[in-house]
Amino acid sequence: MEPVALSADLIESFAGTFISPRYDSPKPTPQFHREAWGLYSSDYPACMVIAPRDHAKSTALTTDYVLAEVLFRASDYVILIGSTEEGAVEQLGNITEELMENDDLRATFKFKKFIRASGPDIIGEMVDGHRFRIIAKGAEQRIRGRLWKGKRPNLLVCHKKGTLIEVEGVEMLVEEHPTAQVVIREGLGVFVHGLPLEEFVTPEHKYWTRLLRQKKCAEYSAGRKIRNYTEYIKSEPTWQEAGTLTNRSWIGHPIDMTQESPPCIIGPSFGDFWWLVGLWWGDGTSQGTGSVTWYVADKDADSIGVRITRFFNSIDAHVSISQRTGCSSYTITHSILSSWLHSWSYGNSLKKAPAWILRLAFDKQAAIIRGYIAADGWVDTKTQQVRLTSVCFPALLQVRKMLARLGIVGTIQQGLVGGVVSIKGRKCNTQTKYDLMFRDGASKLGYDIIDSERYALKAVFIEDGFLWSQVLRTFKVTPQKFVPIQTKTHSYLTAFGLSHNCDDMEDDEQVENPDRRAKFRRWFFRAAKQALSKTGKIRVHGTILHDDSLLSRLRKNKMWKHLFYQAHTSFDDFSNLLWPESWTEEKLRARQQEFIEDQDAAGYSQEFLNDPLDSSIAYLKTGDFLPMNLDDYRTEKVICAAADFAVSKADKANRTSFTIGGKDVNNLLHYIDQKVDRWDTLEWIDVMFEIQVKHNPEVFWVEDGVIWKSVWPMILREMQTRDIRINFEPVASVKDKATRGRSYQRRMRAGQCRFDKQAAWYPGFEHENLRFTGTSEALLDDQFDSAALLSRGFDTFTHIEPEDFFDEDDWEMEKGFWNQRHGGEASGRNSTTGY
Repeated sequence: MEPVALSADLIESFAGTFISPRYDSPKPTPQFHREAWGLYSSDYPACMVIAPRDHAKSTALTTDYVLAEVLFRASDYVILIGSTEEGAVEQLGNITEELMENDDLRATFKFKKFIRASGPDIIGEMVDGHRFRIIAKGAEQRIRGRLWKGKRPNLLVCHKKGTLIEVEGVEMLVEEHPTAQVVIREGLGVFVHGLPLEEFVTPEHKYWTRLLRQKKCAEYSAGRKIRNYTEYIKSEPTWQEAGTLTNRSWIGHPIDMTQESPPCIIGPSFGDFWWLVGLWWGDGTSQGTGSVTWYVADKDADSIGVRITRFFNSIDAHVSISQRTGCSSYTITHSILSSWLHSWSYGNSLKKAPAWILRLAFDKQAAIIRGYIAADGWVDTKTQQVRLTSVCFPALLQVRKMLARLGIVGTIQQGLVGGVVSIKGRKCNTQTKYDLMFRDGASKLGYDIIDSERYALKAVFIEDGFLWSQVLRTFKVTPQKFVPIQTKTHSYLTAFGLSHNCDDMEDDEQVENPDRRAKFRRWFFRAAKQALSKTGKIRVHGTILHDDSLLSRLRKNKMWKHLFYQAHTSFDDFSNLLWPESWTEEKLRARQQEFIEDQDAAGYSQEFLNDPLDSSIAYLKTGDFLPMNLDDYRTEKVICAAADFAVSKADKANRTSFTIGGKDVNNLLHYIDQKVDRWDTLEWIDVMFEIQVKHNPEVFWVEDGVIWKSVWPMILREMQTRDIRINFEPVASVKDKATRGRSYQRRMRAGQCRFDKQAAWYPGFEHENLRFTGTSEALLDDQFDSAALLSRGFDTFTHIEPEDFFDEDDWEMEKGFWNQRHGGEASGRNSTTGY
């Protein structure tokens, strides 16, 4: 057997066929495993994968990958390195067990026997005499000069046949692709809304999808429910295996918005030309010998017929009109146009547009569609819908793509089923008909159709440059012929949408000590890496345990290719789950709460977000965050609020943050509420008014600048409309983040801040604040900025006195008490006049 170059798809197939079926409860392969296999299989000599704890790194990147390397003979001398030799030996034991007990694996790859299979060193032999060796070593163990057989180590550790696909703008059957292979596998049938036919794929096949779910909500006023409503939450798009598709999955078809000029060989492309092309598409013929014919119903002779005649008369082309039963034929002689239209022939009396028609300018495509509908469609004003009927399903798919370019959603359903029918006593073969329908956006084509407002979430919609179609259902099918392929872009198109081509060396104690970190790095670069052969590869994977750990440093090393993953977006943002089939939001929140209950929120951040806290460079210290006690909750406070604005909802790096706090008579600043999210401008203005109603802050501090000046007129109008006044006070902007937060830092170090640590918002707030280093390097610092602004704002307040909390009755009592003590008004005599 010759060595086989590995790829992500090959390793996934290998693992799915021989390894994962032996697990007790296997989960669908996550996308990041595939990406990691792809990186490890590349020609890059030094690669690294950083992923969260408990996300099967060891299984996928040690067991599966190393077995694939030696069994496909890509490597024959491998060293596994763990934080300890015992850990590395345990990983090697998993590999040894597969080679000993996995009969299918042994038979397929013709594994004969072990020459050595003890402890940290195994040597295997294949039937043809080929041998490989795997050694397990602990970090900092002697590794230099390891030779075996005179060698240094060379590794340190689809759709059904017949499916029409599009690759780089070229349509073909999947089995016609140059890399096609045919395999027999059990499969799935997949149906989506908007298309009448199913696709057959393997369960591991990957579609570009996004998940949408409904959230039932209610709106309250004065403590009473006034209405129920539904929010629709959309995930970020990602690759999803067909076997995990549900009716919450929408498959995305990218909309090609390219606009190209037509070739100069097609004839007179002006005026009504493109409308006539569409008309011919629906009801025309061309033999390619010079003549082109349109068929027009008698009822349309005064409109469509006149339009045909007028155009060709304008270019001095004679139109020959012949009466037929119920219609007339309009024929011209034009060799160039005839030859071009003849190229549209697609099967028996079917027509399909050339690929470049799908990239024409939008106005030309709109004219083609209107002409096509004039021939084979109708506008139903009663049902408020436009329909186009054809027996050529691929042609309707082309129209659907052109409609999507115009922002119009088209759906296709099956009409009359073809077969043998009797017409006036004669048996005729008929073809199945399909109906393309659309409503929303029909006015863009000049039709008097009103957009539907019945459904807030539609089964098919356009967003972010994709046409999204909801999965209707999936079902299992018996073994069939499927064709895996490999494309340059690792993806291709079908009618449904975009398809994809079908442990740690460091430990906790080691990274905590700076001297041990330095010693380990020296060993890694001077001994472990130098032990490789000149053509050897080094592969590292793990979880970042310290900002100065080896993994963290390698991530910044330009000589290393790396992949970096987090279990979800951030500490208090559970979107973009890395492996939702294994780690749902509910499970992750439960695990996070375990860390929080143990007063170790930073531990969760380290293990699941690859974001360890380095307290040595933190701007604020953990001990600075003092909890509010019972008296702190009861004491009266002057309440104020501060805001840090983000430009837009789409700004992924920043969020809008509001911090609410109060200062008491002891001049302690209590942080009592916090709100942060990626809102658009209208949304965060609503939040500001909600804060005003709930907390009634004396002052609402905002940072003066471009954002504030742009929204201030809008807020003024909202205050007048809502009859709610907010006392805004702009504060001069300070660009340097460390200087901006100095007041906050000094208060914290002086022990003059208290926090509502029982509130749900607090863990995420502390997590973000502790990661601020005084520079702009923090991924998220919005909550720090608004908390710091609140502290700066209170600096402008005088010291809080007990009298600041007196109402009118309190003032009268205090005044009477004072006068009584000093012989004033309370005794009946004015202290000044004596009367």
